[in-house]
Amino acid sequence: CAAAGSASDAVSPPLPPLFNSFQGPAFSKFTCYPALNALLADEGLPSLALSGSGSACFCITGEADGLGVAEIAEEAFGIGSFSVQTSVR
Repeated sequence: CAAAGSASDAVSPPLPPLFNSFQGPAFSKFTCYPALNALLADEGLPSLALSGSGSACFCITGEADGLGVAEIAEEAFGIGSFSVQTSVR
């Protein structure tokens, strides 16, 4: 049993959310991003986040939600768009 106040009793601070300072300006300029986020929200799915300077977006989901996000993104961006699904185990 650890003594009260020991390191094992310490609570870790929450991790900061993912942040990209280009996201605000890019989402303002390219209204397809916030429109796609609205479609995802309507389906109860997580929203997109901008990767880098705007050449790509990503969405962190559970395994079951990944297909829904990919289908909605393809429908929104058109047949020339593509998505890649990956997992961390």
